[in-house]
Amino acid sequence: ETIKEARILIMRWIRAKQMQYMSLSSSERILKETLTAKEISEKTNKRSTEMYKRFCSKYETLREIEFYGLGAHTIKSAMWQMHKKNFGTVCNAACECAVNLGEITCS
Repeated sequence: ETIKEARILIMRWIRAKQMQYMSLSSSERILKETLTAKEISEKTNKRSTEMYKRFCSKYETLREIEFYGLGAHTIKSAMWQMHKKNFGTVCNAACECAVNLGEITCS
């Protein structure tokens, strides 16, 4: 019963937002959609940056030992590009990149 009531409230809220959006002029709609796309882009960029930083911190010691004297940014960037190609854009504790290290250190 409570779940049904919650669903009804959510549907009413969604309908109210739709009506609010429909009442906007076409230029206001375009502006709102542009702002929404910009917000999504900013969130995506922020998430990508966080993943890159996490990846870099995970392999900082390896980079310092194996690639001593080479440009840090160049090495990290190349390794991240290989990671994205082979494992995707998420590098968390469950990521298998550490097990398959050769796939991100070879070019």
